[in-house]
Amino acid sequence: MRIWESQKLSLENLVGKQRQAMKHMQKVLSDAEAVHKTMAVELEAEKRKGEARKGTFSYDSDSDFL
Repeated sequence: MRIWESQKLSLENLVGKQRQAMKHMQKVLSDAEAVHKTMAVELEAEKRKGEARKGTFSYDSDSDFL
């Protein structure tokens, strides 16, 4: 096998591994985005609940947390 053929194969293998890594990173980011969206919806719902109960719990006073 010639040197350039060996180098070509090495580069093709590297490109393949990089593509696999990219697909994995895309999946991880997609999963994280889904979790983030779910959490944002849940936090917004909790915020609305807190606003509806306003007056029974004060966020202004540190003594309420003790």
